[in-house]
Amino acid sequence: RYLYSFMDHNTVCIVTDPCEHNLSHLILATKGFRASPGMLQDIFLQICEGVKEIHTRGYCHGDLKPANIGYSSQQAAVKILDFGLSFRLREGPSHRVNSKGYRPPEAREWNQYVDTVQARVLLGTNNTNNNKDNNNNNNKDN
Repeated sequence: RYLYSFMDHNTVCIVTDPCEHNLSHLILATKGFRASPGMLQDIFLQICEGVKEIHTRGYCHGDLKPANIGYSSQQAAVKILDFGLSFRLREGPSHRVNSKGYRPPEAREWNQYVDTVQARVLLGTNNTNNNKDNNNNNNKDN
């Protein structure tokens, strides 16, 4: 929920309800954030809905990564955070701004597909950790 906003050194700062975690903290704190497939699906769906809303308003986030996705376990809700590298879709940024490891091949074109590829990388971040654990568990049984 939007609470208020203010300017700080030509930067718009938006204050919302707090999130207990971001996905990066959850993944590191729990060594893989072992979530059920249903929970992962819900988180990813919420991210996709948020990205769609951002694109509908004519913007691209440009830096989707676990540290920029807030999570509230009380509300089972995610929030897309840190719009410092976002840009209007029709303008595009003047330079590359994505975080290393989350930069999609489409970044050269600077369109909404930048966010789409980054969202898929986010899903893979958790699935990779869960698959490693599942593979290790399967190997222990053999």
